[in-house]
Amino acid sequence: MVLAPVSFVRLAPRLREPITGGELSFEALVERAQWALEGLSVEVAPAAREVRVLEIGASVRLEKTLILWYTFFALRRVQGSRELDELVEPGFLRVAKDPARAVGFDPVQLAQAARRCDADPVMQAPDPEALRYLVSSIRKELVRGLGSEVGERLTIVGPGDRGRRDSQYGLGRLEAARIRIV
Repeated sequence: MVLAPVSFVRLAPRLREPITGGELSFEALVERAQWALEGLSVEVAPAAREVRVLEIGASVRLEKTLILWYTFFALRRVQGSRELDELVEPGFLRVAKDPARAVGFDPVQLAQAARRCDADPVMQAPDPEALRYLVSSIRKELVRGLGSEVGERLTIVGPGDRGRRDSQYGLGRLEAARIRIV
């Protein structure tokens, strides 16, 4: 028997969370690592109230209010909406404690999302607590339906600090080119 040195690339530092095996085959583990490094392709189907992950052929169904807001944030990300305020990342919504100071709330985009979801349009920016609840509910459903590895990548990211004066929300972990709204 002859042993030979084998080179490899350490990927663990580049992955956001560990890739766990369980009952998965080696090929499935490699595929999951690839998704973690490259990104996922997502299809938002408002009429069906589903968020679909194309690479794994899985989807999660959201209640009408949740799919409305998820579609709103997907539209903002896809359209690269950017307001004049340079402190807001493209596609993000900044919610202030005073709703009149919200940056990025576009009633036209929300009306587009409402039409796609067959929902009643919302005409004002949500207050920070209501938006925090909606984002948390969407995250829980995505993680429950798709697992933490995939679900966390699809969530609407928000502030980590509840005491901040202004909070930004958006689909920051998804590339706009990989989101399709049907």
